[in-house]
Order: sequence, then structure tokens, then C-alpha cells
Amino acid sequence: MSSGMKKFLLLWIGELISSIGGGLTSFGLGVYVFQKTGSAAGMALVTLLGFLPTLLFTVPAGVLADRYDRRVLMMIGDGFFQDLASFTFSSACYMEKQTSFRYV
Repeated sequence: MSSGMKKFLLLWIGELISSIGGGLTSFGLGVYVFQKTGSAAGMALVTLLGFLPTLLFTVPAGVLADRYDRRVLMMIGDGFFQDLASFTFSSACYMEKQTSFRYV
């Protein structure tokens, strides 16, 4: 196996682990909302919002991957989605403390 293939395989495995972690985070946020509110609609909304960036950015990311270095794009994308997940969780915690907002 060539050195380039080993590096790509290592990066791919890291991306796989990161994707699994992101999915579990999204699921955990949905469960958290359901436990706090008892609303399946609220859980569905949080889950949808967790996967919406993936749905919206898949096609543009494919175009970028054809034009630029995929490794760099994977690292940038992971950082963006981790920041988005942290912001979502922080916002949910802040809203719970500051308001009596109820999910539909």
C-alpha cells in the first residue's frame, strides 16, 4: 500500500468516526428535547435541523470536492459542523434557562 493511500485511509477512518459522533450528537439532542418537553414534534424538529445542513450542502460540496483538495475540504467541513452542533446545544441550554419556550 502506498504512502498516499495510507494517509487517505487514516483520514477516511477519522471522518467515519467523526460522522458517527455527529449522528449520535444529533440523536442525543433529539432525545434530550423529548425528555424535557415530551413533544415528539420538538424532537423531530431538532433532528431535522441537525441533518438539514447535510441535505443542503451535499451537492455544493461535491462540486467543490471535484475542484479542490478533498482532505482540506473534509477538515474544514468537520470543523464547521462541530461548531454548528456546539452552537445548537448551547442555544438550547440558554433558551431553557432564559425562557419558558415550549416546542410544538
